[in-house]
Amino acid sequence: MSFDAKNKTIDTPNLINEYNDIMSKPEYWFYYLKNKNQAEEDDQSLVWAQKKDAWITRAGELIKSYFGNGAKGPLFDTFLTNYPTRPCHVFSAFLLGIKLYKDSPLIKKNINAMTKSIEDKLLPKKQEKSPTQRFLYLWFLICLFHDMGYGYEKENFSKDSPIWENIDFNLFNEDIAVPCVGFIPCVLRRNAALYSKKSIDCGEIFRGGNCVDHGIVGGVFLYEKIKDIFNELKNDKSCKKLAKTPAGLIFGDPILNNHIACAAWTIICHNIWVHKRGTCEAKKYEEIGLNELIHNKTDKRFIQLKEHPLLFLLCLVDTIEPVKELERNETMPAEAIKKCLETTSVSIKGGDKHVIIDIKSHPKKELSLDFLLKDHDFKDEAGNFTIKIQKDL
Repeated sequence: MSFDAKNKTIDTPNLINEYNDIMSKPEYWFYYLKNKNQAEEDDQSLVWAQKKDAWITRAGELIKSYFGNGAKGPLFDTFLTNYPTRPCHVFSAFLLGIKLYKDSPLIKKNINAMTKSIEDKLLPKKQEKSPTQRFLYLWFLICLFHDMGYGYEKENFSKDSPIWENIDFNLFNEDIAVPCVGFIPCVLRRNAALYSKKSIDCGEIFRGGNCVDHGIVGGVFLYEKIKDIFNELKNDKSCKKLAKTPAGLIFGDPILNNHIACAAWTIICHNIWVHKRGTCEAKKYEEIGLNELIHNKTDKRFIQLKEHPLLFLLCLVDTIEPVKELERNETMPAEAIKKCLETTSVSIKGGDKHVIIDIKSHPKKELSLDFLLKDHDFKDEAGNFTIKIQKDL
């Protein structure tokens, strides 16, 4: 950040510079970092990823490499990922979320409380991970996978599609949902199965065609495929001894039904749309039985920072992330992405009780944050979260 003495203004760094700064420090963004010298010793993907702007042209490759480090590479073996522009938005959202966590004490405090409550169930105190490690583990699972079901939605798969041969919806079982229920809005969790069914049967109400919602299919797929990976590891003789130790929880049932279920439900709920009572969309929801997803203007928002911090963060960055707006074009050259991030800045102010996010020069004309915050001024009910959006004239 630089200071212009003549005009007495602070020049806020643009997003491309802030992203490059984060990427130059793997400990900020790479959960599987063994030590600070790993980039030179172990993982070649870390070497090129740290280079200036490198992630822009190889975002998809980098995401796959990230999951591969955690023995989760098979997640991408059968998953439809033929939308080359989407990984740029996904990785940009990932980095933006890290920035918000790093720079906002309020966001960090709420996320740290959530991740610690999960960790306390699984590991003895002497093996506790750092708050940043706890955040990065869930955040990479959630954010880097949140749009991996996008191809299924765009292809307008019907309820008779072969997709259902690969995906089991056992995650909607109440017993599986219980461990992470406190971090997912009950109204969204209760309506996820019905929302999924109606998005296929009544597609014209949603996106103009019968299709499966990308958040729902992505979250369910994440849970089911990681469960399969864990089961394979359990049957691997070389892993059996490790699986009985606390460290073995990295692929045991406790972590599956806490960390992984939490990540899956966060992805499932991030694209379940709610509507304001009295709107055309709300009336359509009433017709198909999605009444619980309708809110009054004065209602408390379903997604709250204090109660659902990671879902709140995902929905926020998924909305304000600027590269997403460029995807309206069929081609999105690296220079266009770079230019977009060069002309957008996101500054964060406030302590552990209030945060102000100031967005400048965002490419989208209107950002709808009504599902998270109050209309117009984008403030939450407690008055401790404000978003300001400024545009160049």
